[in-house]
Amino acid sequence: MTFFYSVYSNFIRIYQNNTMKLTGDIQVYDRLLPSYNIPNKRSEWSHLSIGFYGERDKIYLLHQTQRNSVGVKYEIEKLIAVFTKYISQGKMTLRFNTPSHDLIIHSNEDHLRNFIKFLQKVMKVKGTNEIKTLKLLDLSKAPSKVGPKPKTKLLIKCKKDLQAADSFPRTLEVLQMNNTGLTRLDGKIFRLQKLKVLNLENNCLETIPDQISLLPCLRELHLAGNFFGRSSLKFWLFVDNLQAELVYLDLSRNEKLKYLYLDDNFLQRLPSSFGRLPALKELKLCNNSLTALPASFRFLFLDILDVSRNPVGLKDPCRSINLIGEAVDRCHSVKNETEASSFCLLDLSAKEVLKNRLNYDRRSLPLELITYLDSACYCVCGNATFPSNPEEVIKFNFKRNCIQITYGFDENSLPIEVRFCSTGCRSNYYKRNI
Repeated sequence: MTFFYSVYSNFIRIYQNNTMKLTGDIQVYDRLLPSYNIPNKRSEWSHLSIGFYGERDKIYLLHQTQRNSVGVKYEIEKLIAVFTKYISQGKMTLRFNTPSHDLIIHSNEDHLRNFIKFLQKVMKVKGTNEIKTLKLLDLSKAPSKVGPKPKTKLLIKCKKDLQAADSFPRTLEVLQMNNTGLTRLDGKIFRLQKLKVLNLENNCLETIPDQISLLPCLRELHLAGNFFGRSSLKFWLFVDNLQAELVYLDLSRNEKLKYLYLDDNFLQRLPSSFGRLPALKELKLCNNSLTALPASFRFLFLDILDVSRNPVGLKDPCRSINLIGEAVDRCHSVKNETEASSFCLLDLSAKEVLKNRLNYDRRSLPLELITYLDSACYCVCGNATFPSNPEEVIKFNFKRNCIQITYGFDENSLPIEVRFCSTGCRSNYYKRNI
């Protein structure tokens, strides 16, 4: 019993000490400086501590930085406002009357909330007797050195950088490892409990271990330009915490990808370049919020396609207008735009790359150009079109592209988002389909 009481007491003491302290990026904004046309200093990695000096007659807030380890002390009594509107983004501001400073704080959301709760408790205390009842820090014994800012982002751009990286700091939130020739993931990655973004583009990965479920905060997973095969995606993609937290998944330019299941993900749109998965044989998109598919789907030749339990196909937006008359009008209205864009050298080059199915990756092109190519929309004739935003939604019969299709509705064709490459393509399509 004594042992458990000791453990509990230590836990309470550690918790209270943590609520009295806060670390983060803090800017000291002097409200008088702008009137003298003097700029304020930028934010610095800092420590904030709540406690007393000598006798417990007053409570202070001590602000320490790496450049000023002695710190600046503020009387809690002079605190006139606490702004917490953006605390969900890890931001808050403390406003003091004397001196006329605002402490603009950017830190961990949970740490901020705990710090504010303790601060509110301290602000309610009145008189020396009540102050003595609080367990506060003795700021005269505060550490005289502020440590460096924990590393939250690590970029590894080649195999040599990977070999030089001995370990991954536990504080990492973004880990990017590109063009390193990775064939498997180091188990140390799965110990990064704060990791939010994992970028593994342009490697040689064929599978992801199930241990990815050990990353509770993962929100973005970039896996473009790898070699995912038959059994890679069936298991790890449906780990509970991934389904709950993951908001961005990039699997483009995975030429060996054969099976992709994206059921129950509330997807509203698919990337324009989705059809550039030549090896894909089985695709399941059931129970999402898709209303149309990208035109690049016409390049896929699938064994199985499941689009059941989607709004897709329930409405035919093309039949709600006078198609022949409005199609002709739109041909004339976009004629100038189409002709103007056709003379853009960047667009012409991009169209040729996509038309001839030329391979490209980070080794051959900058990321900006890769993104531009991947954003292309497509015409019914199969030509890539720029600008890349789709103009219309039309019906396309996928029976020639798929052996087995599960629609979930009575339609025999699916709506796709297109941008016609010419007025001729637009007119020919509507003449054939009206």
